[in-house]
Amino acid sequence: MSFYPIGRRLPAGLQAAKWQLQPLTPGHVAIDYEAVMASREMLNLWSGSSWPTVNFTLDDNLDDLQWHHREHQERIAFTFTLLDPPGRRCLGCLYIRSISELLADNPHPPASVARDAAIARFWVRSSLLAGEFDRQLLEALLPWFAEDWDFAQLYFHTREANEQQVALFESSPMPYQFTWQLPRRGGLHRFWQVTGVSSCT
Repeated sequence: MSFYPIGRRLPAGLQAAKWQLQPLTPGHVAIDYEAVMASREMLNLWSGSSWPTVNFTLDDNLDDLQWHHREHQERIAFTFTLLDPPGRRCLGCLYIRSISELLADNPHPPASVARDAAIARFWVRSSLLAGEFDRQLLEALLPWFAEDWDFAQLYFHTREANEQQVALFESSPMPYQFTWQLPRRGGLHRFWQVTGVSSCT
């Protein structure tokens, strides 16, 4: 079932001076794989799992990208790759999904949470975390979500154990909303709401 109805315009991506965001496709497999493996330990913390393992292969990554691409085309979920301006190096990924995917673990969400709310997560490669790249990215994503997307509600979330990203979100304009236990996603996750989004449907 489509998460984002056919009648709603789907943003194609986002362009900035030092990076670009575009839908992830199987054609990105090599540069995506390089970024994933270069940031493997950080991604284990971010995902709360063993993904990607030491033995994760290019073919494994292709399977993942084909799955994400199919979901994107069917509007079930959306995955965007973060690239340098020439499009030759992957800098990270953005994932947008339905909060309904979490309801198996949390069948009774807070009363303020809409059943058709969206959730977003992102990672940037480990070598970029020492600077302000993730902060600059978040500052660009917030107005993009508010102006170009059509969600009833949208929340960013990250694992409580991911202290660097928790600190990033805490210092943003987004208000903290709630914490959920997500056993299949690495334990406790904190959620912050993107303000200014509204559904036109």
